[in-house]
Amino acid sequence: MLCRLAAALLVGHASGYSGALASLRSARAIDLSTNRELPLLDGLDAKARTLVYVLPQAGEFDSCEACELLSAVRDDLEAADISLRV
Repeated sequence: MLCRLAAALLVGHASGYSGALASLRSARAIDLSTNRELPLLDGLDAKARTLVYVLPQAGEFDSCEACELLSAVRDDLEAADISLRV
């Protein structure tokens, strides 16, 4: 399910997950390097393809494992011109 959601977010609102994409667009996060609150998707090109992977909880084993897997395919994502936001 999570892989399908991530893939749906990659293609945007045409996939039927426009509510999830709208939630991500309105979400905010703290930039730990500056301590400033920024939009979660700050700095992303609206026309570029981006894979947004939402982790269930930081520090959880599944989250760490997912990051390892994403790290392993990072070169493939870059070759396909897909940016990654975790």
